[in-house]
Amino acid sequence: MDLFEKPSLKFVLFLAFSIMSVIPVLLLGWWVVDSARESEYKAVEKKHLLVAKNITLALSRYAQDTASILEHYSTMPLDELDESNNRLLRSQNITSIRVFNNNVEQLISIATENGSEPPPLTAAQLEAVIANAETDRTLFLPVQTNSNGQPTIIIITPIVLDNSILIAEIETGYISRIQLTSATDGLIPKNT
Repeated sequence: MDLFEKPSLKFVLFLAFSIMSVIPVLLLGWWVVDSARESEYKAVEKKHLLVAKNITLALSRYAQDTASILEHYSTMPLDELDESNNRLLRSQNITSIRVFNNNVEQLISIATENGSEPPPLTAAQLEAVIANAETDRTLFLPVQTNSNGQPTIIIITPIVLDNSILIAEIETGYISRIQLTSATDGLIPKNT
């Protein structure tokens, strides 16, 4: 067939029916792929929401437990802490506790691992403590680097009896384990 010749009716019909049959197949294929992608997005979104809810619940419980323990310790003399008290503090990843007076001068400091003097607070940590020293409730400060270069969270609890404050320093290992475990299998690890 020459290009400039008029195409035969058979050829035109064949071409028209071929195009008409290919278009629905392409549309159906596009629809199936789009539906599968949409279902996959919804499943991933649902899983991420579940993981986020699990992490939120675990962290909320952890924060409540830690705050309750520190509020309890704020009512007792800290220079009488024994090993069972240290174990309880360590179970919440508390590496040290300190008491500051209302002039933000350190009165007591105890490392929970061995009962010795903990490393000093960094200038940034001390500034954060000073800025929040007037709190009337337990307060968790943002993550900061301690003097050993490790990420830690400072928790401030007021001691009502003598207008001083209890400062606890916690390591972020438990929080990291929650995130890792939740991302891999959706379960929350025990606080160890």
